[in-house]
Amino acid sequence: MDREAPIDWQTRIHELAFTLKPYYGTKHLSFEEAQRTLQLQYLSTTLQTFQNQPTSGADPTAFEGSSNIQYPVVSANYTRLTVDPEGLVQNAATFTEDGGPSFWVSDEYGPYIHLLSKDGTVLKTIVPPDAVLPRNRNGQLDFTSLVEPATGRCANQGFEGLTTSASGDKLYAFLQSALKQDGGGDRKTNRYTRLFMWDISAGAAGNATLEAEWIVPLPQSNKLETFAQSEIHWLNEHQFLVLARDGKGAGDDKPESSYKGVDVIDISSATNIANSVYDGATGAVTPGGQIVANVTPVTYTPFVQMIDKTQLSRFGLHNGKPADKTLIAAKWESLALVPVGDALYPDDYFLFTFVSVYC
Repeated sequence: MDREAPIDWQTRIHELAFTLKPYYGTKHLSFEEAQRTLQLQYLSTTLQTFQNQPTSGADPTAFEGSSNIQYPVVSANYTRLTVDPEGLVQNAATFTEDGGPSFWVSDEYGPYIHLLSKDGTVLKTIVPPDAVLPRNRNGQLDFTSLVEPATGRCANQGFEGLTTSASGDKLYAFLQSALKQDGGGDRKTNRYTRLFMWDISAGAAGNATLEAEWIVPLPQSNKLETFAQSEIHWLNEHQFLVLARDGKGAGDDKPESSYKGVDVIDISSATNIANSVYDGATGAVTPGGQIVANVTPVTYTPFVQMIDKTQLSRFGLHNGKPADKTLIAAKWESLALVPVGDALYPDDYFLFTFVSVYC
């Protein structure tokens, strides 16, 4: 999706290589010196297709049925599948007919999750429960992102986060904020979002099975306004990293950010509401932003705060005015962990995140 409005842009996956030169010194680097600690190299681009047509990032104004799935398309006369891709996972456990590992891509329009071959072809689609699908006041599907639905995922608040277990047999998709019927559309009430888990062990040829669904309480400001989440990363069977943030900083008209956190959630004691009444088309587990008494949410714990003044200054960055090239970016939307590779500290990892928009 374009920063100002959706456009008819074929969705794609870019492959990059990087060279990391960690800096452990106490001297504060200049912005130019800091840039040299992480060098990126463009490698390739894979364009995505569906039913022998390019996909599109345009706002969907219609839908078309295929294999019992209603796919959002640009229009009734221009039936390219519309995708606003957010989550990406390379799943080495699911090899496809072209001989390569597959990619899972989650989007905000459906919100659906698509399995792609290594050449970018959409092979299959996971459809979430009815409670998630956007519907208008007449109860009809309406995938547009320009108008809030009556129920289902809110506009531009679909499956922002996507991750798999280390074994590759469990797939997790995370809504950016609450469903409309769960208090969505208002930062005062959209705190309680949903995390889903599918069994994908059947691979490209089989069906995915929804096994679990939990309620996640997102962090809020002092004014009780929600910081929506932008990514999730699997740690173990019970814990995940979550990137939650405001939209302030470089690229926004408000330069000072108050929250950009990489936090930890734990599902150990949370209630599994999958395949329950809460998954019906109007199913609400947190109506008006208040969670029902018989459901226990996951545990949310703040962990790493990205707008730490001291750490930013070590790399020539800052938060707030002036709005120059050293201002921390507004929109961080990814997470990845890479082992440090130190035999003395085998449990140490580098945490990576990437900016989606910077201008």
